[in-house]
Formats: sequence, structure tokens, C-alpha cells
Amino acid sequence: MMLLCAVPLSAQPPGTWSPKGNLSQARTGHTATVLANGKVLIVGGKDVNGQAMPTAELYDPATGLYSLVPTNLPVPVSGHTATLLLNGNVLIVGGKAESGTPIPYAQVFDTASNTFAGPVILSVPRSEHTATSLKDGRVIIAGGTDGSIALSTIEIYDSLAAGFSLSPISLSVARQRHTATLLDDGTNGDTGTMAPTGSLIMTRSGHSAALLLDGTVLVAGGKNALGQNLNSAEIYTPTANAFSLVTATMSIPRSGHTGAQLQDNGRVLIVGGTNGGQLVTTAEVYDPVSQAFLAVGSPAVGRQLFGSNFFGVPYTGGMLASGGQGANDLALASSELFSYPTLRTDKQDYPPGYTVRMIGEGWQPNEMIDILVHENNGDPDLTMTITADATGAFSFDAFQTDLGDLNMTFLATASGPVSNWTAQAKFTDAKPNTVTLNPTTASVNAGTASTVNYTVTVNFNGNGNSCTSPLSISPAVPAGWTATFTPASLTSTGGDATSTLKIVTSAATAPLTYAFTVTAGNGGGTCQSGTATSNVVTSLIVLGAANHVAFVPQPTNAVSTAVISPAVTVQVLDANNNVVTSSSAPITVAIGSNPGGGTLAGTVTQNAVNGVATFNNLSINKVGTGYTLTANSSGLTGTTSSAFNITVGAAAKLRVETAVDGSGIVVPPQSVTSGSSITVFSIRRDAGDNFIDNVALASMSDWSLVSITGGVVAGDLNPAGNKRSAVFTGNAAGSAAIHATLAGLASVDSGTLTVPNVATTLALNSVSPNSVSYGSTGPVTFTATLTRTTGGAAVVGATVNFTVDGVAAGSGITNGSGVATFTTYNPSSLSVSGHNVQASFVAATISGPSYLSSTSGTLSLTVTKATPMITWANPADITYGTALSGTQLNATASVPGSFVYTPAAGAILNAGAGQTLHVAFSPTDTTNYNNPTKDVLINVTKANAVIVVTPYSVTYNGVAHTATGTASGVESPTPVSLTSLLDLSGTTHTNAGTYATDAWTFAGNSNYNATSGTVSDSITK
Repeated sequence: MMLLCAVPLSAQPPGTWSPKGNLSQARTGHTATVLANGKVLIVGGKDVNGQAMPTAELYDPATGLYSLVPTNLPVPVSGHTATLLLNGNVLIVGGKAESGTPIPYAQVFDTASNTFAGPVILSVPRSEHTATSLKDGRVIIAGGTDGSIALSTIEIYDSLAAGFSLSPISLSVARQRHTATLLDDGTNGDTGTMAPTGSLIMTRSGHSAALLLDGTVLVAGGKNALGQNLNSAEIYTPTANAFSLVTATMSIPRSGHTGAQLQDNGRVLIVGGTNGGQLVTTAEVYDPVSQAFLAVGSPAVGRQLFGSNFFGVPYTGGMLASGGQGANDLALASSELFSYPTLRTDKQDYPPGYTVRMIGEGWQPNEMIDILVHENNGDPDLTMTITADATGAFSFDAFQTDLGDLNMTFLATASGPVSNWTAQAKFTDAKPNTVTLNPTTASVNAGTASTVNYTVTVNFNGNGNSCTSPLSISPAVPAGWTATFTPASLTSTGGDATSTLKIVTSAATAPLTYAFTVTAGNGGGTCQSGTATSNVVTSLIVLGAANHVAFVPQPTNAVSTAVISPAVTVQVLDANNNVVTSSSAPITVAIGSNPGGGTLAGTVTQNAVNGVATFNNLSINKVGTGYTLTANSSGLTGTTSSAFNITVGAAAKLRVETAVDGSGIVVPPQSVTSGSSITVFSIRRDAGDNFIDNVALASMSDWSLVSITGGVVAGDLNPAGNKRSAVFTGNAAGSAAIHATLAGLASVDSGTLTVPNVATTLALNSVSPNSVSYGSTGPVTFTATLTRTTGGAAVVGATVNFTVDGVAAGSGITNGSGVATFTTYNPSSLSVSGHNVQASFVAATISGPSYLSSTSGTLSLTVTKATPMITWANPADITYGTALSGTQLNATASVPGSFVYTPAAGAILNAGAGQTLHVAFSPTDTTNYNNPTKDVLINVTKANAVIVVTPYSVTYNGVAHTATGTASGVESPTPVSLTSLLDLSGTTHTNAGTYATDAWTFAGNSNYNATSGTVSDSITK
């Protein structure tokens, strides 16, 4: 026989702390995970500057030193989770990046290469979630926040596939900063379902949860709904599915702490956290044996958000607290070890006939330790005493299991009177051959062939020899389906063995739920006690098309304004009432029956996730009996929920109100003129402002005035004799609010009651004119009217000041009608824009009354662009052919700028009267001046053509002769030919003779004058 003895990390007395090495880098919000080789992986966190860190370290318990991991994380992160996988690697999920926002990534540390891989994509960013390792190696990621809202979704990491899948099951209530504890029976990891539990006795967040060795869960501390830290604790009992309050309380309230079951001990260490915003520097333990909280030594350094871990053999009996956030919110590099005594066995499960060896460390030297072993079958407890050696350790054979111990659970408790400590260990002698399937329920869509894989786990605990179990399914799968086990038979001498059941469906299969069982038979070998089979009903649902929606479960009664819990969930169902897991239909809920006239608050439209829409923040504000909700989605048959009630909550507020019966409101801010009074009432309401009663205060002095100013005095408030109401009387000017107080309730004071001076109202009546051109000197006249706010009487003789854009412009004195006028404002300095004119009155005493200041609204005085003046007279007439030039195009303007003429210089106009010349002016200062234009008229007279007629002198030859000639225009450089307009027919002759006055004519056209003349022609005989 080989005896393995543990080497304690510290020789400190149990229940005390001792310093260990410093981290290589100070960090807080990191994780600490014990690896298979015994070292501790420290990942991420925030550094001293509050930045997310990309680094990781390894702590070696053999040396007590930290060393940096050579490679960094792909994504720097803090506030993440780190989970040891069955393959020895570490899954790092979510957290916050350097920006402080949650990230949608997971990263994996490979222990073989000491490197990080990733990132692996999550469905949503998340931090403040939980990560729980299931017995089959999968990791459930639940809840958290995406940075905006709390999450209800669940993702499952499969290390074999190295990826995440979104679970069709969601949390019934979205939550963050919660806890998740894997129970002894694996609930609910093996079944893949989410079932509600009983409610906590007290609302908690930032609490701790630790699984005790008896299978119950200790929930300790945290903050209540009012943000107050708690010192109470509760026990969750799975068999009763209920919480119960622990009678004992912690020595100090705390939240954000660590509450961990001490490995190989069973007590729960409570350490760190805050109370009232201050670090809690003490530590204590919960002892499940005495059901009490007990004081232990305090760490040298108070810290929160630190890494914590236990150690395996040979370094058992210590919890390491590394880094964290210390005083002044600074990241720490130091680490401390909490030492405690242990009790463990050399196996967790013993087949019949095996000897149970018990081992302990960390007790006082030579301490006599009493050990009691309790069986859960009602057999008498076993008691024994063992003496620790000089190092405080022991190891001995306690007893031998037999066939009568099959399926038994043993709980051993060691008690040391010198160390004043207890330690517990649990072990089993389990019955062989249980069969479980994962998942127990799966679904596929009708109309297509689909494949579903089930993991079949057969447990062989209790078998000392080899046992073989062939696997079978019954009843036979429907026609067209196939069912195959790989492997078809399992053999083991103990522990779990797994097979994969692959079912392939047919496209022709009708929508229905098909139930089956898997049997592990006795196929050979020695199967303990002849027990070889165990059946678990499993189902495969063939889903039809989405048909209708249903509330599952039905909404429950709730307190006004409190979130309806569990969350309202609406399922998308097929005609067979199976959840259509492929549906992401948007579903909208609303109030159906509304007996209290309430309003439904929260997100009322949600997309279904895997066929289920979860409404995790719905609440109704008004009390009523018989509320219902409706749920509808386009194309689906809607539904109405069962009736539920909204009830008044516990008294939470004491309000100063206007009516005795709760029909009023909180007394609003108001003026109480001198000599007048108002009566107010003390009204109790719940958190949703629902009326409870008109309550009598404990004493007259519980009515008071607060925030007193001016001449108001405490005596202006007079409580009634029954202390349920009070009368406030206005006397001297001033103000106050009425306050009522009652133990345990939040006071809601009245609005401010003001005994006023004379308030005034100033109205700006007119700005005339309200628009001027740039550079105008005005004048502009302003008028305003000053009156008393109450009654509207004119205030006479008051000085009213006028401003333009906040700059003083002038003032006027109010006349008998309260009107002040200022008539001489010069706007020449104003730019082109709209300008705000405003009137104001400064508090003053005028003819006795003291008037309060007032300011009018504004009216606009608009300064528009000025239009420059263009000077340009009609030019003198010109003759056709004269090109336009500066003689004609000679406009001037009143301001600098440039001109563009149409037609432009050089253009030749056709003859005609009253022709338009146009000029467009562009001022140099375009900010303050418009672009004007101007037209003038010009007359263009016709020109005289250039005509040359050549006479003839010829000898008679019997042929007709005509003079020759040309006509041309004045155009330059190429005159236009006008010869076609020249008529020489009057010069034509045949016979001999002298023709001294032969006539010719020029017809002219639109641009040339008509003309005529004579020539002398001759024909000699």
C-alpha cells in the first residue's frame, strides 16, 4: 500500500491568514483557476489605471511565486468568468474590454502550450454572468448584461465542438450579478430545462451562493431592493424546492464578497466585499454542523474583486486570495493564504467490499479528533476517534462497505476540540447502471429529413469487475427513421461510459411528439447485483408550422410596479402545442382586462428566441383584481392569459398630500398669500403609489417645515390633534416645504409653499418697425407692459430696461397702464440677422409695494440686406453698326462692386427704338448688400448703305443695256452685301440716244435707309 500525504502550503494555525508572493502585476476583477498540474492560472482584470489587462500569470504552490504567461490574451478583459474544461484547458467568457463595455467573445487557454486561442464569438456581449461546468463537460453561460439591459439568454459551450450554441431555454427572469450553483443531481444540466424554484425570503444582489455537502445551498449577504447590505443568509433545499432563513446572522452585513465552500472541509468562508461603500476587512465561516457563523482571523489587507482558489493534493487546506481592489479602489498585487483543517477520503465512490480510507491535514499537533459517519439509509451512525500526528495530519482505514451500502451516501464529520474546527467529507456507494440522455427532449421541423444526436451516459459505479451493457431503443422508431448507437455496447468497471444515439427522421413524418426509452442491458461480465438496466423516457418532437401563441406559464400575481416574476413568457406553438423552436416571430403583449386602470410598463414587444418570447421587465402600476394579458403576433392566433391580481405592496412612502382619502396628490408647489391657509394630510402608499391609509404620526413633532427661507417660521405649521393632518398659514414672506416622518417609510415632502412678495409679469408688446435695412439709423420704438402676476393690475412708475441681443438699448418708465416706451433706438450698428429684443424689470420698491424682478420674452428685430443704388441714364441714340462701349455702358453704384452688362461691350444692336440694356451689380460686401439690377433704353437708328452705280456708254448693237452697281453695309471688318436691294431697271435701253437722268433705287431694310439717284447713260448710233 502506498500512502499519499499532503504537504500544507502553510504551517499557520487553522482559521488564520498568511502572506504569499506578490502578483507580477497588480490587478483586480481577474480570475484564478487551478489547473490539472496544480498551478493557478490568473487571467486579466484591471490594472492600477483601471484598464482591462491582456496579461495572465501562473502561481506555483511549490515555490509560492507568480510568473507571467509568455503570451497575452487576444482581447484584454476584466470581470469575466474562467472555467476549467474536462480537457484541462480554461474557458474565459465575456467580461469587459478596455472601453468598459461587455464583449461578445470567449477565449481559451491551452495548458499544453501555455497560449491563448480565440476569440470565439458569443451570441451577445455579456458580463456579470455565470459560467457553470456540467458533469458532461459542457459549460452553461447564463444571464449577465450586454451593457444596456440584463440578459435572460443561456449559451452552452461544447468543448468538443469548441463553440457556443444558444439554448432554447432562457432564464425566467433576466438577471445579472447573480449566482449559479450546480446541485448534486446536476439540476438542471442533465435535462436541459429551466424550472422555477421557490423565491428567496429576501431580495438579494451581490450575494454569495455555496453548495453544502448535504446538497443544500447557502445564500449569504448581498444587497436588498433598497441597496442596503444584508447580514442574513438563507438555505435552499432542493428536495423541498424552497428557501428558508438561517437563524444565525453574519457578524457584519456585506455584498460583493466571496462565499466559498472550503474544499475538503465543508464550511463556507465569507471574506471581502463592502458594507456601506467601505471595504469589509474581517472574515468569518458558516459551519453547517452548528448552523452558525463563526469568527476567523482577518486578512492583513482588506480587498474585494480578488481571485480565489483552492489546491489539490498535496497542497490541500488553503484558499489563496490574490490581488483585488483595496483601499481607495486601487488594484493590489499582494496575496494571502487562508489555512484550515481538512477531511477527505481516498475515493469519492466505493464499490461494495472496499475499505474507506480517511485522511486529514491542518489540525493541531497531536489533537484527538472525533469522527462521526452518517448514512442516509437510517442505519446507526458510526463514531471513531483518531489522533493527529505532530504535523496535525492523520490517515487511517475507517470501515469497509458492503452490499447493503449500495446507493448510499455517507457524510463524515470530524471535530477537533483543540482547534475548535470541524471538517466534513461526503462519499458514496452507488448503485450501478443508470442511463441518462442529453438532451432528453429535442425537436426538428416537419417536411424535411433531420438528424438528432443524443449523448447516452451509462454509470457503472459500484462494479468492481467489468460489466458490459448493450444499448437498445424502444419502441421502434417510426417507418422511414433510423436509430444508431455508436458504440452499440458499453463496457466499464466503474464510472461513466458514453455512446452517441443518432436518429435520422423522414421528411414524410407528421408533426407529433415521439417518446422512446434507451435500455442498457446485461450483455456480459459481472454486473453488480444483477441490476443492469434503467430506463429514461426521452422524446423527439417533430414540429409543425407556427399556429398560435400561448402564455406558458401563466402570469402570476404581483405587487404594484414590481416586475411580474417569474418573467412572462409566450410560446409560439404548432397545432400540437409543441414549441416551434425555429420561430423568431415578434410577439406583443398588452393588458386585456384592466380592472385597476393600470399601465403595462416594460418592453412589450419581444422577438421569440427558439420559439419563446420572454418579457422579463413587465409591471403594472395600479392595484386590481382580475387583470389579464393578451399576446399577439402577425399571422398567428393570439391568446389571453388567465386572470391575475396586482396587489398593494408594503407601505414604502409617507407623502404629504391634498386629500384625506388618498384621492389627492402630493401637495404641489404653490403660493400661499399672507393670511390664507392650506390643510395637508399624512398619506401612506406603497412603492407604486397605491393608497394604504391616512396615518397618524407618532408625535406632533413628526410634522415639520423644512427648507425654510425668508420670514416663514416653524409656528406657521399647526398639526391636528390626531396627528393625521396639519394646517399651514401664510404670514411673513418666505418659503418652506411640509415634511412628515414615520419610521421605516420614505418621506415625500410637499412642494415648496411660497408666501410671496408681489410677483410681476413683463410682456414685450412691440418692436416697430420690426425689420430695417442694414445701416438704417431708425429710429425703432420698443414698448412693454408690466403688471402684477396675480390680478393683472398695472405697475406704474417702474423702470423697464430694453436690450438688443443682451446689450443695453435704452429704458422707459411705465405709465398709468403699466406701459413703458423707448422711442429712439438706432439700429445702424446691427449686422444682417435676426436680433432678440427683450425687456427686464429689476426688483424694486415702488410707492410702497416691493415688486419682484421679471423678464419678458423676446421679439425679433430683423436687419435685412441693403440694396445699393445704381445710377445709369438712357444713352444717346447710336447708328446701326456702332458697337456698344463705355459711352453707353457707364452705370455707377452707391457701394463698391462690379457690373455685368447684357448685351456686353462690343455688341452691335440692330436698328430699333427703345431697346433694353441690362446691368447686374455684384457688391464687394455681399454680407450686407443685395445684388441689384437695372435696365435702360437705347435707340439705334438705321445706317446709310454704301452704293456705287456705274453708267454705260456703248454703240448701238440692238441689245438692251443696263447700268451696273453695288450696295454694301457698314459692318466691320466685312460689310454685308446689299446689292440685292439695288434696283437698276430704270437704266435699261436698247436704242441709240443720250439718257441723262436714268433713275436707280435702293430699297433698304430693317438696318439701312432706302435711297435713290440718277446716272447718265448713252448709246451711239
